Amino acid sequence: MLLYESSGDADSLMALLPACGCVAVKVATTEALLEEVSARAPSVVLFSLAPGRQDDLVALHFLRRVAPDLPLVIVAGEATLEIRRAIQALRPVYFAVRPVEAAELHDALCAACPPQADRAPRSRTGTRAGGRHAAHG
Repeated sequence: MLLYESSGDADSLMALLPACGCVAVKVATTEALLEEVSARAPSVVLFSLAPGRQDDLVALHFLRRVAPDLPLVIVAGEATLEIRRAIQALRPVYFAVRPVEAAELHDALCAACPPQADRAPRSRTGTRAGGRHAAHG
């Protein structure tokens, strides 16, 4: 699982992931997110969208073009009608606006990680990254 978080909630989001059986790789920039998606072919992306970050929406739309079947879990800090429409076009498996109950987000993340999900991100060649917990950024 890849986690992109721009709103300061990374630690609380990361705390939800071990119970789901997914290994998370945290990235600090959308550029790093796109590089990791290309390099590792993750099972799911958790994207925390901060208010007013239009560049993040552009990156999400680009991500969807290069990885059309990649499950997206998106948590937004605000949700104007325009933002909701833009996110709906991305076809996320889960979308919520903060505040989100921890149990609800936990359930969404666990559902997004397929059974026997990659316990470590895979490279494009299908090899495991060694079961490491990494934080980039």
